[in-house]
Amino acid sequence: MMRELQFDLSEMAQWSPGAQWLLRLLLVLIVAAIGYQSRLLPQQQFAASLDQQIEQISQELRQRAEAKHELQMLQDQYADQRASHDALLRHFPRQQQLAPLLNHISQLAAQHQLVLTRLEWQTVVPEAQLLRVPLRLEASGEYPALRHFMRDLAALPFGVLLTDVRWQRISPDLSRLQIRARGFTYLADELHSDDEFGSEDD
Repeated sequence: MMRELQFDLSEMAQWSPGAQWLLRLLLVLIVAAIGYQSRLLPQQQFAASLDQQIEQISQELRQRAEAKHELQMLQDQYADQRASHDALLRHFPRQQQLAPLLNHISQLAAQHQLVLTRLEWQTVVPEAQLLRVPLRLEASGEYPALRHFMRDLAALPFGVLLTDVRWQRISPDLSRLQIRARGFTYLADELHSDDEFGSEDD
């Protein structure tokens, strides 16, 4: 049967034109398939790989853009918080202003004819990102004078907050009173560990 399938190429000239064109078309298709396998397919694979690389690069660029945007937002938030922090600190004294502030409080007491028996800063206490400076105050005088003194103390440019005020009668007719107060202010300086501004004595 194999002998029947063999043919001599010289016999192609005797084939009909239709058979010859069919053979030529078959050969063209075979050559085209070989060319597709050898050239077009690798090009398509390269193009697919290139598309994948482009997609990866685009994704990385988008991620970097998003990271840059988030970083800018964080920087803006930090700047806003820093500005608020600095604005808050302007209401509090610096370390070198603590002694003058005590003198100012003492002058206020004298203006209201009060007798100061204790007025001092105590040990600085770190609190979050601030330095809290406790204050001890003891004074005596007439009730209206004490009330006006407390009002003027609260109106000082630097915030001095009284958190524990105790009143005690020192005259039978209630005309003179004594106050013992604890308060505090914050330093407008950077956080540190100094504790030289006062004592912890009661």
